[in-house]
Order: sequence, then C-alpha cells, then structure tokens
Amino acid sequence: MKKIRRKYRLSLLLVTVWGLALAYSFWDAPLAFDGHELRQTQWFPAPEMPLDTVSAAPSVATADTSHHVILFFGDSMVEGLHFRFRQYAAANHFDLYTVVWYGSSTKLWAETDTLEHFIRRFRPTYVVLSLGSNELFLKDLRKQETYVDRILRKIGGRPYCWIGPPNWKRDTGINRLIRRKTGSQRFFESSRLSLARRKDGAHPTRQAAARWMDSVAVWMESPLCDHPLQMKPPNGKDTKATLVLLSPP
Repeated sequence: MKKIRRKYRLSLLLVTVWGLALAYSFWDAPLAFDGHELRQTQWFPAPEMPLDTVSAAPSVATADTSHHVILFFGDSMVEGLHFRFRQYAAANHFDLYTVVWYGSSTKLWAETDTLEHFIRRFRPTYVVLSLGSNELFLKDLRKQETYVDRILRKIGGRPYCWIGPPNWKRDTGINRLIRRKTGSQRFFESSRLSLARRKDGAHPTRQAAARWMDSVAVWMESPLCDHPLQMKPPNGKDTKATLVLLSPP
C-alpha cells in the first residue's frame, strides 16, 4: 500500500512539474532568478513564415513621403539587403548610405565610435540596422542588453527600425532581447522567414535577400511599423547609393 502511495505521489509530482514547464513555455517574457534568465522550452516549434505571408500586410496611406536620408548599417547580412534597398531608394526618392561591418556584433557597434562617426558624416534623418546574426548562439546574453541600449542611445531621437537576423537555426534569445528593447513596432522579425541560403548555410542568396528586403519594405510602409515610410515597389531603376565596407575586427 505504501509503495502504491509513493508511486502516486511521484506521478503527481511529475505531472505538476510538466504542467509548470508547459505553462512557462507560453509565458510572455522569460523569468529571471538571481540574475540568470530561465530558458523557455519551445514544445511546439513555430513553422517558418513564408515571405508571401509578410508581403500580405496592408499598406498605410499616412506613410511618411518626405525626403529622408537613411543610414543603413550592421553586419554582413546588410550587404545582401543593400542591393534591393537602393532600388527602393530610387523609386521613393530618398538618399541611402549603407555601412557593412563584416563580422560585427552589438558589442562592436556599442563600444566603438563607428556609429557616431557615420552619423556625423551622413547626418541621417532615419536609421535602419540589422544586427544579431553573429550572436544567435551565445549562452549568456546579459551583456548584450547593455550593448543594445548603447546603440539605441547613439541613434537618439531619430526614427529607426531594426531588422532581426535571418535565423538558420534556433537562437538562444537574441531576437527576443532586441524586440524587448526596441518594441515590436521597431523590430522586423526575420527569424521565421523561409530563405534560400548560400553555400555557407547562413547568408541568404542574392535573390532571397531581395525578397527579404521586399518583406521588410512592406512592413516599413504598414501600420505595424512605428514610423512608416512610403516604400513604393522598385520600378527597375537603380541608384548609386553609398556603400561602405568595413573589414572584420
């Protein structure tokens, strides 16, 4: 009889623990204990989001049509997006200045004066950045919170949007961290997009990067974006937008 009771209590304990873990996996934000974030388990992985789903977002008539000087900066993922972005610049009559720092991370942009230098040089009225691809698999992200905060302070009061990294594997929390810092209306979630990749398995192909940028453009013109811009589809024309390439650190 005692053995039956022990087995019953053990079964009840296991069911309780499983229930708590399942409930936590759907919690809006991760919990922290003694400075350590408790990792959430993804019991039912979300399917990849086809690009057509993002492209179906409605445009908004109140999108900003004024002339803007856009500074677009970040890691190597920015290079692929740039070629399509400059076609949007030609179609929508804004100036585009792109800075690609190969191998860069939030740490490098936060702890150097590189961003301040290009802000002084190009005097942007709107900022777009894509960072996080080189931090997808870090186990400890506590320092990244500080780095993201510093980058946002450097951007200042300018309207901006952060294009999230295009995950090729599940990350350890960098997307969630950035989105929490920027807010969902300044963060484009790229992690679930289905993108063809180059031989390295990480960077999207030239064609996939163009489709990725198309999805970003639809979002940037929609009510989902904090400061929507007019982003008419490219008309086949190109523009000689400035592209600055920085060597790996």
